[in-house]
Amino acid sequence: MLHGYGGNSKWQFIHQVGSLSQSFNLYIPDLLFFGKSYANKPERTEVFQAKCVAEGLKRLGVERFAVYSISHGGYVAYWMAEMYPKLVEKVVVVSCGVGMTEE
Repeated sequence: MLHGYGGNSKWQFIHQVGSLSQSFNLYIPDLLFFGKSYANKPERTEVFQAKCVAEGLKRLGVERFAVYSISHGGYVAYWMAEMYPKLVEKVVVVSCGVGMTEE
């Protein structure tokens, strides 16, 4: 589960964790530079975030996963699916302009 811009995972998903954890193994990180998460690199793009989350899940032994995302997390989820198609099984994007055009 990937939170939106300006938030953190605890604040964004506090009401969903109880019921969802009964049916799913949940991984709910603070994206880098949000909440108490940080990195010593200046890179702050959605691509960098996607790489960090996907590589983190791989290190935890997660071989395949679905991503639920809100707002800014939707951009990160999109890049995770683009960059790691063998890892990402499904993507849910809520309230995000990832597919928006000028029209």
